[in-house]
Amino acid sequence: MLGKAEVAAFIAAKKRGTSATLLQYIADRYFGRWHIMREVAGNPRTPQGVLNRLADYPMPSVRVALANNRKASSELRQQLSLDDEWLVRWALTQNPSTEHPILLTLSGDKEKRVRESARYKLTKPWIS
Repeated sequence: MLGKAEVAAFIAAKKRGTSATLLQYIADRYFGRWHIMREVAGNPRTPQGVLNRLADYPMPSVRVALANNRKASSELRQQLSLDDEWLVRWALTQNPSTEHPILLTLSGDKEKRVRESARYKLTKPWIS
């Protein structure tokens, strides 16, 4: 059962208007709560340092949200392109900010769904 503070943190992390300072605080305070970290990872206002910390988060759904974050750095997307979970790599192919070289690499991925999605994105770059 979630406490009131955790519910408030979850809601705040989910909102796109939440300040970077509050997102930093939420990440520091609730780092062990994957459902809150998933929202922090997907929020475009989350500071890059927090996003970098979440790249190694043990719960794949947090890394999937991170891979979908348009504000994640190029270096972070490159790191996520090597993730063991195919769904994280697939999420990168859905992110309009993922660079051409990363998509080229993913077009040769061992997982068919990742390969096909990356190849499709390479042939139709205007689709996000």
